[in-house]
Amino acid sequence: MCHKVTFTHDSKELSAQFRNKNPQLPIGLKNNKTMLVKWGRRKTEDGNLPISGWASLKSIESGKWDMYFPKSVKLMVSDFSVKNNATKKYDKFSVTYGNFIQGLLARDGDEFRVYVVTIAPDNKDHICWPRILVDDK
Repeated sequence: MCHKVTFTHDSKELSAQFRNKNPQLPIGLKNNKTMLVKWGRRKTEDGNLPISGWASLKSIESGKWDMYFPKSVKLMVSDFSVKNNATKKYDKFSVTYGNFIQGLLARDGDEFRVYVVTIAPDNKDHICWPRILVDDK
């Protein structure tokens, strides 16, 4: 799973880790700007959206997220880190220019949160992998 990301927002280099308090992810907007949205929900937080920071592509396709009015969004990050099961350390990967990580924007009433969409990894050293897509604008 993608546990940490680095990105640029308002000309500042920022990072977010899911385990930190109030992490936010950058959603790409049509004007080439980004908007920060709260990354998932933790057990200690109020709300009705799922407790997690991730949404598997399989769960989205099966309709599990339909009650949260899911919207696919572009997470405009420059790199991400995932835990390596073999070494128990975090491996860092760059997101190539022109690509983005797919996010799922979920809503319950006035509550909005974004989740990283995940897929099965090609490499068995990782449990899951963020879904990376080409930005076709």
